[in-house]
Amino acid sequence: MAIKVVDRLSSLSISSFSQKNIERILRDWATEDPKTLPIGESRERALELISDYLKNPTFMLGINDLFLSSLPDIFDAEPFVEHLEFIRLNSNHLKELPPSFFAMKNLKAIWIHDNYLEGFQSSFSNFPDLVAFCASNNHLSEIPDLSMCKSLQDIWFHENLGLKLNSRFLPAALQTITLHSTCVDPLAIADISELASVQVITLSHDKKELAQTLKEKRSDIDFRLEQAPSGRPIPKIGFADTVYKPWGGGWFVPTASIHGSAIFLKDDEILSIERVVKKSLIPSTAHYIDHLASGRCVIQQGATRACSAAVSAMLIYDRTQKIELIDVKELFDRNLGNKSDIASDLKKAKLPSFCFPASSDLSYLKTLLSENGSLILEVSDEESGGHYIILDEIDEMLEFAKIRDPYHGWGVQIKCASLMKRVDHQSYLIGVKPI
Repeated sequence: MAIKVVDRLSSLSISSFSQKNIERILRDWATEDPKTLPIGESRERALELISDYLKNPTFMLGINDLFLSSLPDIFDAEPFVEHLEFIRLNSNHLKELPPSFFAMKNLKAIWIHDNYLEGFQSSFSNFPDLVAFCASNNHLSEIPDLSMCKSLQDIWFHENLGLKLNSRFLPAALQTITLHSTCVDPLAIADISELASVQVITLSHDKKELAQTLKEKRSDIDFRLEQAPSGRPIPKIGFADTVYKPWGGGWFVPTASIHGSAIFLKDDEILSIERVVKKSLIPSTAHYIDHLASGRCVIQQGATRACSAAVSAMLIYDRTQKIELIDVKELFDRNLGNKSDIASDLKKAKLPSFCFPASSDLSYLKTLLSENGSLILEVSDEESGGHYIILDEIDEMLEFAKIRDPYHGWGVQIKCASLMKRVDHQSYLIGVKPI
């Protein structure tokens, strides 16, 4: 790849010193040991996109959907600083942005949603022309200080579960803010509603009473309630997802999966959520195994429709405790897998499996669980459609069940009635034969 770096940059119309410096940084970044990189990371494609941009700078650059774990620290170079207005870094595995990112003074839109960002190391004060900023579905604990972004109108921070918000960090020109599936304090939301320019605030559906109260004070604000409940993580966009722009949007609207997002099980059907006692990083990814208090594990699917790969991974890890037996790429790459794909996953891990139609007889299911351990169960939900989950337990009274759901990435207890209404004549059970 080192030769490609030189070839791609040989015709850049920037100073000799800058070209050599960028060449060196890109070469070091592009030739990093592949063994240390996440599975599926496409640095070669990123290098092509960056090199093409440097040869012909325009207002927009997209380095998205490449599973990048880092970025080269080159964004203080003249082509980026002087020309770039819209940068798309969404759907990667980024945990931080390089320092030079904050030198791009002409940025008007930043898309960094669907990453693993935990915070920002530099100030946003250098972005006076920033109009739209999307940082949803990350691991942010607080909103950065955006008060100096005088042109900022639209921000998306939803699905950052531990997010805290200081309204003093928001610009006076703000018009729309999306905050569903966060832990933002109601008082902070009330403060936002006092900003004269705000027109739309999107909250979780459990904030309905708050929205109604604030609506009485600010009837001109459109308070929207997102149907996905607060506290439910959803899968990030994966390789197999088709994306689109919601609201028919122009360049300033972030992309989303065409398959949308949904909820599996309604809030009032969930009796309890099992506690996570430990997290283990899956090698070559930014994905984790959540270890539950029961001794079982949860692995969230890495793409909108990759549930079959995730249930396979959970059952394999349950039985072997060996991460290396999991086909990690499938967690992010699979699209609408079926029982044959699951059987193939188990076979690769040298686990003999069985598959047959599910039964509505709870006593029979309980017997199967006692004889074979946890089972993969095919279910159908009116909102989320066809889905695979792990069925772990049914209590003695045949009233409650414990399951693991790869879509939201958690272990929950529900009533058997809630489970069985999602099992139909087309549902299948898949398990591992006792050895």
